Amino acid sequence: MISTKNAKRAGAVLALVASAVLAACSSSGSTSSTNTNSSGGAASGSGTSGSPVVVGVPYPIQTQATAPTPEIGLAVAAMVKWVNAHGGIKGHPIQAVSCDDHFTSTGTASCVQQFASNSNMVALVGGDDCFADAANALLKSSGLPWLASYGCSANSYTSSEFTLLGGGVVADALAVGTLIAQEKTPAEIITFNLPQADVIVSSTTASAAAAGGKVLGAVRVDPAAVDMTAAVAEALKSHPQAIVPETSSAQIASTVQALKQDGFTGKIILAATEVPANTLASLNGASGQIIGASSTAPVEAPGASLPAITEFRTEMTAQGATTSQMTSQAFETWLAFHQFYDAAQKVTSVTRANILTASRGLANWQYGQSNPPMTFSAPGPFTGFPNIVMHWAAFMTVQNNHWVWDGKWTNLATSGG
Repeated sequence: MISTKNAKRAGAVLALVASAVLAACSSSGSTSSTNTNSSGGAASGSGTSGSPVVVGVPYPIQTQATAPTPEIGLAVAAMVKWVNAHGGIKGHPIQAVSCDDHFTSTGTASCVQQFASNSNMVALVGGDDCFADAANALLKSSGLPWLASYGCSANSYTSSEFTLLGGGVVADALAVGTLIAQEKTPAEIITFNLPQADVIVSSTTASAAAAGGKVLGAVRVDPAAVDMTAAVAEALKSHPQAIVPETSSAQIASTVQALKQDGFTGKIILAATEVPANTLASLNGASGQIIGASSTAPVEAPGASLPAITEFRTEMTAQGATTSQMTSQAFETWLAFHQFYDAAQKVTSVTRANILTASRGLANWQYGQSNPPMTFSAPGPFTGFPNIVMHWAAFMTVQNNHWVWDGKWTNLATSGG
């Protein structure tokens, strides 16, 4: 269920991203800082001048731990251009500095150290926060706010330095549980054999139960497993009417193929963000059985025509992005820059403290109908996860090997989630 973005540890959540990623993650990594101000500072005719307003974006650029995510860099470049074309920040051009976090705790800590020591940097915007726990003390002491795209690390869900645009792994699990109940299909979960995956199982199970559904159990697999045949055979022993593979994209594909070989005719319930178009196409014969949930805007659905998604696709195309690079991860970083821009309009001077106060003070916020209006000034509805204010989900079906969204949001806070 988690590809780029977790598990309860003392009542919080730690990142659990792609299974292959976690299996290969090392505890060390180097960082490199790159200026991604691709629009060249102030855009011509933009009316911006003076010293730039600097923000930081940590994400995997070159790493052996997981596939690099250049689409995040393209989204950042698109938003630097957009902000500067719209007058910049208080008339100053915006400058985004990227840092390769290598998708490791050490890499993330190194990036945050670089950012914190840059006196011109006023915030972290989007990127990858999955190992932000490693920099928790530094974030607090430096006063750097992090306008994060997708909840992943434990502190991203609870710390006052963060705002979250997505519901993260917690909301994804709650959304999947709600789907289990709506489909009236007792389900078996297949997920990682890691303590970090406990929150996936507990959240999905609790959400399903609250809405009148049932999770029969969970089969745990090695994050490095390639062939899911044995896991599927174990899961089918409880005679479920739905299978919920909350693993990596590659393992999901293997799970679906094994289910097809076993003649499984029940539902296959997925986190849509983990199944890109090419993977979905490979599942072909099972598409009628697949339903999905996303706790972010359904960028994966080609027919989704929210103004924000349409604008995102246009701007990413202008940056040379391919269709496969127009991911929810890139979209959420793109959206985080819009949040930063709106927060900055509310301050008299652009400082770390002022941006933190303004971003956490936004009420009924949305951009281009990207989500139902979200309020950051009050805790979200999920106990233990106050920073999750995006408590809606988009439920999707599959037609012609593509995700299809009906344009309706489901409120997880009132549906049993």
